[in-house]
Amino acid sequence: MPKVDPGRLVLEAASAKIRAERMEFEKSSGAVHGLMRPADSVEWDFRVDRPGWYQVIVHYALAADPLKGEGSWKAVVGDQSRLGPIHATGTGDRYLPQVLFDPIELDTGKQQLKLSILSREAGVPELKIRKVEIVRAREPGRQ
Repeated sequence: MPKVDPGRLVLEAASAKIRAERMEFEKSSGAVHGLMRPADSVEWDFRVDRPGWYQVIVHYALAADPLKGEGSWKAVVGDQSRLGPIHATGTGDRYLPQVLFDPIELDTGKQQLKLSILSREAGVPELKIRKVEIVRAREPGRQ
């Protein structure tokens, strides 16, 4: 199980648990693709050694945006959920980071991150997720 050390954790697509019928890990790209419904998700277990605030960053590729700016990432850790926009990255092999809004507060010990999409449309089969980073952040309201 990966652990946050010393302030950055990389959750690779290859180690994700896929919770959907049509999603799959594509070895050639090192990415998970096929997020079709809000009920579909990818999950990672990880360990935190140092409690604090952490930012969630999704690295993904999307040639064109069929959701026309109406789609969002949803990351859930425990009882905390964070959203972030989904936009086209230009090509299906151009992976860009998307920082989700507001950091999450993590305690020490085992954690699980669940990543899904929110959209009014059917889904985005061509959306590829290569990794998620969890990076130590400042406590909200502190300089």
